[in-house]
Amino acid sequence: MRPLQQLTICSAVNEAIIRWTGGLLSAGGVHSGKVSAVMGTLENQIETWVKGEIKLEEAMREFERRYITMMLRETGWNRSMAARRLGIHRNTLINKVKTHNLG
Repeated sequence: MRPLQQLTICSAVNEAIIRWTGGLLSAGGVHSGKVSAVMGTLENQIETWVKGEIKLEEAMREFERRYITMMLRETGWNRSMAARRLGIHRNTLINKVKTHNLG
């Protein structure tokens, strides 16, 4: 498996990773400390999906479901606040919650 820094990812995924890591990773550089553990966890999850022959579309759907769930928990299930923090419209979040059967 290639090192993570060699992967090319779209800006939306990059932004999601920055948010998912709590800003530990940013366009301005990597903050030291917990980054290795966070990226190791993400890389382990991706490796699990690859070994399980999970298609990219399914992996992205699962990432989105987990990310939205975690953001909703973080905001006390306040959908307006979660949508703002996710950078999406509240109606889009509501549709995604329905799509993923989150509540």
